[in-house]
Amino acid sequence: MEINLLPHTPFVARHFPRLLLASAVFLAAVASAGYPFYRAHTRALEEARQVVAELEQTKAALDRDVAVYRQKRTAIEKERAAVQAQTERIRATQLLRAHRYRWSALMEQVSRAFPPGTAVFHIEADVDRLVGYAAVPALTDLAPLARRLSKLPAVAEAVVERATDPAAQSLQAIPDLPPGTLVVRFRLELTDRVEARNADGESR
Repeated sequence: MEINLLPHTPFVARHFPRLLLASAVFLAAVASAGYPFYRAHTRALEEARQVVAELEQTKAALDRDVAVYRQKRTAIEKERAAVQAQTERIRATQLLRAHRYRWSALMEQVSRAFPPGTAVFHIEADVDRLVGYAAVPALTDLAPLARRLSKLPAVAEAVVERATDPAAQSLQAIPDLPPGTLVVRFRLELTDRVEARNADGESR
């Protein structure tokens, strides 16, 4: 019977070469098995980076397009504003032309519509209205005068009334007025004709 009095060798020490070989084989197997996943992950990460780079390029291109669009829109808005301003000026000019009168011819018509010896004072002209005072000798009825004025080609409506305001009273106090002279106020609403005509119907 033999008795071994030597110290007991640990398991790891006794089987270290085998354990080392087994560990190397296991690690190689794990590495072999994990490499496809690592490769796939690396490829996916690279593709993701490429997608991000493409998106950044697309975003930069869109930013440039937006900047160009804004510049064009600003230019179009400025051009539109200029066209609108020009249109407004043309429209205003056309409106003024549509309401332009030959005032000398119109005043000749008005003077001929009044009885002989009438003196016209304080004429005020607007775009489509003529207002004034007249000292009419021996006038008893205002209606015929209003009718004559309303028949003028450039007049749409004529109103003649006895003037009682301070301006009329100051005219009435003029010492050279013949006895029986009546101071009237007349208002002529004008038509949209460009030219007035004289009493003979001819353009002036």
